[in-house]
Amino acid sequence: MNANDTQLILTPLLWQFMHDHEGYCVAGCCGADAFVIEAEGMKHWVRTHKSEVCEQVLKDLDQLIQSVSSIKEGKIISEWEQINQVWGPRDCANWLRSWETELKLVRQMSPEELAWDDPNFYEG
Repeated sequence: MNANDTQLILTPLLWQFMHDHEGYCVAGCCGADAFVIEAEGMKHWVRTHKSEVCEQVLKDLDQLIQSVSSIKEGKIISEWEQINQVWGPRDCANWLRSWETELKLVRQMSPEELAWDDPNFYEG
């Protein structure tokens, strides 16, 4: 890690949320590409966690996005134990925003939408 690089620090709750969405592979192998960042894939997680927990994940994401977005030089590094990725600040912020966007979509779903799992989603 160079002097201008920044370690990406996830809260334990945010890491639990992300880790639960490793679907294509594991981050230690495939980095950020291991994660399924889609509202459909987040529905079960939202159904099984209290509203306050989901809101805290969104707050953690927002704070991390703000922090990463303020970095002007160097790389953002996540060690292999978590995301296993090296990004520029803009790419990292965009990746985090994709989590935030999809989670907000799930939080806005009606109870009927939230309860129904698309069987085609899990076949891919």
